[in-house]
Amino acid sequence: MRTRKRALAALAGAVALAGSLLGVGSAAAEALEEHFCDPGARQDILLTFKTGADDLRGDNWLGDSNLAITVVLRNKPAFRIENVNRGKNWGGGEVSPVRICLDSHGVVADEVSGLRLEVVNDPFGVFDNWNMDRVQAVTRSFTLGAFQTVSSVDLSGAPLHRFDGNYPTWDLQVEDLFNGGFEFDRPLNGDPRPPVSSPWFTEGPDWKGVDVGLNNMLTGRNNAFVFSTSSNWNAILQTVPVSPNAHYELTGWLRTSDKVNTGFFGARLAGTWPPPGEVHFGPIKKDYVQLTSVFRTTTQTQATVFAGLWGVGNGAEWIQVDEVKLRRIP
Repeated sequence: MRTRKRALAALAGAVALAGSLLGVGSAAAEALEEHFCDPGARQDILLTFKTGADDLRGDNWLGDSNLAITVVLRNKPAFRIENVNRGKNWGGGEVSPVRICLDSHGVVADEVSGLRLEVVNDPFGVFDNWNMDRVQAVTRSFTLGAFQTVSSVDLSGAPLHRFDGNYPTWDLQVEDLFNGGFEFDRPLNGDPRPPVSSPWFTEGPDWKGVDVGLNNMLTGRNNAFVFSTSSNWNAILQTVPVSPNAHYELTGWLRTSDKVNTGFFGARLAGTWPPPGEVHFGPIKKDYVQLTSVFRTTTQTQATVFAGLWGVGNGAEWIQVDEVKLRRIP
């Protein structure tokens, strides 16, 4: 009975916190939508959305337009929650709290890499455009008798993102780098080596992609690869937000084929060349090795993380990449 009372008290605290995250009163807190939650849930994500001038209509006479969220994990396959708003309208300027519990998926808060938000429309309806002006995501773990914050992200804009037919998805980075373990990726049309998925992108003419469940990974199920049969530069990259005048540490685990001798790992900053802290590698045979790049921003607000190689031009050479992480350091 005492355990249940503590769990219910913790749940009440989550509802109260949802009401206070964006400075709103109890009326919004009472609208908390919970997903995969029970009174004993100890790992969760507490989300708070603020709608802009254009609302999310939810189930309506024009068709169903509802919000889905894919929880992207560092070392495990992602999972998706449909109809996060449960068909309800989120009116213009309205604050809407949502709680996603992780326990039933065998996930702890520290494993969450990011969230992909997507508006899903009824195929026979009209797409409902809507503005998201603010979102806060707090991942939490219940330890020592209370919920402890593991990570917190709070972003706003006017709008922060407008969901429409051209831009139905938006990625919220819980970690500084999204999908650094490549676990979000799935086979495409039966191909276990699909292209890397957004926000990752590529450079160069040769083959790049993700090994899905092919036992080439360091952790989890997947890893990325770059495969070169030419003497060109080929790489996988991701552009991430950074703070000006700050120090960052970029880490990643890599291995290569035998003849790779001109591989590079690091982060590009606009107006600076070569990339500060860039790491030259190769060959790295058999076992994965962790590489670390440390760099400092000046006025930049974005950095482009990359891992790539110059092909040797006389055969097929490759690199495999996993567990890429970026974090701000003192």
